[in-house]
Amino acid sequence: MQDHVLPVAWTRIVNKNTLQEIIFGCFGMRKYFPIALVSIVCGFWQTAAWAGSCYDLQHQEPSELTGTLDYVIFPGPPNYEDVQKGDTPEPSYILKLQDPICIADDVDGFADPKTQFQDVQLMTEQPVSEQFRNLLHQIVTVKVTNPMAAETGHYHEPLLVTVTSIAPAQAKPMDLT
Repeated sequence: MQDHVLPVAWTRIVNKNTLQEIIFGCFGMRKYFPIALVSIVCGFWQTAAWAGSCYDLQHQEPSELTGTLDYVIFPGPPNYEDVQKGDTPEPSYILKLQDPICIADDVDGFADPKTQFQDVQLMTEQPVSEQFRNLLHQIVTVKVTNPMAAETGHYHEPLLVTVTSIAPAQAKPMDLT
């Protein structure tokens, strides 16, 4: 019986395949390897950053939030799709948070701790709502009560809160250590 001998050309190719060549081969050309590596590392970092606990609605959390104050007109009934096509306009103030949050443990089961979001729908009382116009598009801190998970079509964001006070956000001092 004859021994199987690999052709010389194939043997050279196999010998060139070092670990580095295999790694670079997985990502295509060498110039894309740093981009792929950074993307993978950022993916792990982002997952770790989001792995924190969610606000617990049964314990009236959150009680304070900071973000950019916006004013939005959402489409309401009958179709909740487009104001220009006849849906009733439902104006609302929104707080756009810098970092995503989640909510959990509401009594009715509408909160989904797996859902990350950055926009919170704000309800206001008359004295506070007058301050909103002056702070529009600014970074503000709001003290809130009655946090609720979205239950109906009138809730346009995953979390709805009642604002008891609003103020411009305080700048955080720089840590120079």
